[in-house]
Amino acid sequence: MTRGAYTTCVSANDGWLEVGATTRLGDGLYPHHLQRRAYVDRARGVIAVIRGYGGQSTGNAAVEIVAEELDRSLAAGGELVAAVTGALEAASPRLRDPLPPYSGGFHAGVTAVVIAPPLATVIHIGGGRAYLVRTSELRRLTADHRMDLGPTFAAHTVLSRALGGTDQLDVLELTVDGGDRLVVVDDTIARTIPEPELAEVVARSGAVGAADELVTRACARSTSSAAAAVATLGPRERL
Repeated sequence: MTRGAYTTCVSANDGWLEVGATTRLGDGLYPHHLQRRAYVDRARGVIAVIRGYGGQSTGNAAVEIVAEELDRSLAAGGELVAAVTGALEAASPRLRDPLPPYSGGFHAGVTAVVIAPPLATVIHIGGGRAYLVRTSELRRLTADHRMDLGPTFAAHTVLSRALGGTDQLDVLELTVDGGDRLVVVDDTIARTIPEPELAEVVARSGAVGAADELVTRACARSTSSAAAAVATLGPRERL
């Protein structure tokens, strides 16, 4: 990925689900600073944001480990929520005991949504967030797993729970309907875009445009990279 570049996944699934996913390397940063990815399995209705911690290349390696486990588990088939949770549980020991050339453990946060109308299931750990936007009303679906250690520390990088450490997952099931928008974002977006603004962007945009705009705004307001994925359900009769 070149400096400042985007990677975007755009897809439709038989008219029932539009997906937009964007990852952007922050302006002036190098690829080892990316340390996050918007992840989509469009055929199975799965969106996620993966965030690696541990510094530079180790953060990117953490993202790759989680993405590999998600790819493997989802390709194996079976019930989707079990596949996603199983992938994260398999990634955690790999993060605690990485293979050479890495030494010492590192960590990852993941916020994922499995969409299977009339239900959606959120699986979450770390500093990202998931939201439901229905018309213009926003509902946050996740709790922040961050520690407040006072003004000396950057609170957004000190996690109380993460894969590779204290790895208890939060799982939430909710009912969804036609026109609903499900959003997953990384910690850069969570700390730079107020929730009313996020709701306004998502409510007026398609999934592709909303993901791009959230990432663009977050990168303009910080020195960090950013990632977001948005899924918009089609009309009720198509679900």
